[in-house]
Amino acid sequence: MKMCGSTKKIKKIFKKSIDKDIFLCYHNSQEKRFFEGNMSNIVDVAREAGVAVSTVSNVLSNKKFVSEKISKRVLDACNRLNYKYNIVAASLVTKKTKVIGVFLETTKDMFHDFYFDLLKGISLTAAHRGYSPILYFNILEQNDLTKVFLTGRGLMEGAIILAPIENDFRVKELEKDGTPYVLIGAPSQEMSENVYYVDSENENNTFEITKHLLLNGHRKILFLNGLKNFTINRDRERGFIKTFSKMNLEMEGCKIINIPSTEESALAALNDLKEFSYTACITESNIAARAVYGFVNKKGLTVGKDIAVASLGGMERDEFEPKLTTVFTDFEDVGIKSSTLLLDILNDKEISNHYVVNKSTIHYDVSSDFKI
Repeated sequence: MKMCGSTKKIKKIFKKSIDKDIFLCYHNSQEKRFFEGNMSNIVDVAREAGVAVSTVSNVLSNKKFVSEKISKRVLDACNRLNYKYNIVAASLVTKKTKVIGVFLETTKDMFHDFYFDLLKGISLTAAHRGYSPILYFNILEQNDLTKVFLTGRGLMEGAIILAPIENDFRVKELEKDGTPYVLIGAPSQEMSENVYYVDSENENNTFEITKHLLLNGHRKILFLNGLKNFTINRDRERGFIKTFSKMNLEMEGCKIINIPSTEESALAALNDLKEFSYTACITESNIAARAVYGFVNKKGLTVGKDIAVASLGGMERDEFEPKLTTVFTDFEDVGIKSSTLLLDILNDKEISNHYVVNKSTIHYDVSSDFKI
């Protein structure tokens, strides 16, 4: 906060507050008294609460444990004195902002259902350890992220990056800034082998679902996979291809189409097919599966009887009739594991592994029962 007169003739009285968080410049002593009449600092709070200045600092910054009784005394004193802790100023001294950034997918206006559970896990874990998450949405290119740092919106100690891509500009910018980060998803090939990440069993899940369909006699399988630049889709494609190799089967008659993760994109890809002779379809998400259900229905076919459908991920299964075979991932647990890993890094805790595997469960249901 800065207040300065417009004329050099006016004598200025300078004051820097004891807790180094505000710099004031006054025209005269009367103005000084007016503005400082009810202005308190950390020493006043300590005196009011009957504790040491360091105790007040620990309560407000969550640096060290303080009992609930003492914490209440300090907070009550802050309220009585109308004292506001300046976290930005404090971070300049401590280099700790107690803020972690969460970067969602690099896809415009894309907000998936699973984000709610993911962010719940991150938020609860962060709050428990005295941190606050800040959400970065629609960061689509390098310039978007550069602006975050240049405009001061990047006051984060560390970051969680969802859905890494090949040559990920978010990773490059954070490394350039010296900001620690954890990926949700496998790192791309050009990233360091020491990258910290939490990943699900994407390759194995795709392998198991493809195997299930092949064992049911399907040889014409359509795979609506996500965009190639996402590492999760790279792993899924590898799992799909590996299944045929392991079972000594040819992929002739099968097709992989890479699409953005929207129902409209899936439907457009289906409509672009010259003919639809597939007996089974695997989708990258439940969103794409909805498009398949609608497309098949319009053709007068029945899912589970005329075509088998399986999804590699999503939240709700009850909306599908018949019930959809899908991979269930506990995204709240993903949020907990990724934020715990990041906070351990930030607080110099010993890390035994650079990566954490989050277990997924395949729920087989009526939609994939159809056999050849």
